Amino acid sequence: MNPSLGPVRRSTYPLQSPSAFTLVELLVVIAIIGTLVGLLLPAVQAARESARRSTCANNLKQIGVALHNHHDAKNRLPPGAAMDVAPFGTSGNWGTTWLIYILPFIEDTDVWNKWKFDAAGAGTGSGHPNSNFTLSPSGTKYFCPSSPLPRLSSWGSGARRATASYVAIAGASKDVLGSQDSRCGQNAWFGHICTGGMMFNMSQMRFKDCTDGTSKMLAVGEQSDYLLDSSGSQQDWRSSEKWGLQMGTNTATVPSKTNGWQNGYNTTTIRYNINQKSNSWTGAYSGVGADGYATNTPLVSAHVGGVTVLMLDGAVRFISDPISLVTLASLAVRDDGGTVAEEY
Repeated sequence: MNPSLGPVRRSTYPLQSPSAFTLVELLVVIAIIGTLVGLLLPAVQAARESARRSTCANNLKQIGVALHNHHDAKNRLPPGAAMDVAPFGTSGNWGTTWLIYILPFIEDTDVWNKWKFDAAGAGTGSGHPNSNFTLSPSGTKYFCPSSPLPRLSSWGSGARRATASYVAIAGASKDVLGSQDSRCGQNAWFGHICTGGMMFNMSQMRFKDCTDGTSKMLAVGEQSDYLLDSSGSQQDWRSSEKWGLQMGTNTATVPSKTNGWQNGYNTTTIRYNINQKSNSWTGAYSGVGADGYATNTPLVSAHVGGVTVLMLDGAVRFISDPISLVTLASLAVRDDGGTVAEEY
């Protein structure tokens, strides 16, 4: 002890320990954190969906560039669905779809170089063993990242085939536009298969054939979400059905009023509203799903409020759900002469 400091007085009060959170305070903090997380998660999910939708639009943009490059190289667009006969092959059988014909123009020559359009006895196009590739050609360009649908489809004895989120627009149904001309036929299951668009069965269309203008013509749209059957169960009823993105057609003629009993996979004829996901499809023989060979499966997407589409001029647009069916159908016909309101 230092004498100069005098005696040290000891406190008569005990030292107080730091106070802790009470249970009420802890619950309040937890509630605040929960509220903040609840506010943040939707924003994060919205940001992710926005990024996925942007990727989907970019996929369609790349497809549009490929279609234009194909037109420059061949002086025509690819057929929506073809049989492997001239000018698309030499051996017949189930043929090939537009998604295969544009492979060289989206930098996917590996699959293209293996494709067989003239392999007698081994099956051609979709029927050839080389068709059973397990990875989507061009990586992810053919698949919308928002889609919950499977990327591989079973076929036959278990072979796995790549699928796609995008479908060519063959035309519009006479049910919508009242057209009774020779460009609309009806297949065996009452699906309407029409050719008023730019990519249909055995088509060889040029840009000059689109007299309504390429900016007002649908070329490709989304089929990237499930439909619902009459029991409310989800069904993968894309226009490719179970055959994958490569399946074309097995009929060597263009569909018409007198020759419509055929199928054109990976193409669709507009007959229903976009995102019309439930309408008791099963058993309706409506050109949708297993009973209709999916010739009229509507444009559907996993995006909120509409679907992403590619116009013939290469522009990518988002068509909102409220668009009228008549307007949608008019956009699917190349020469109806109608004036399309800018409602999309």
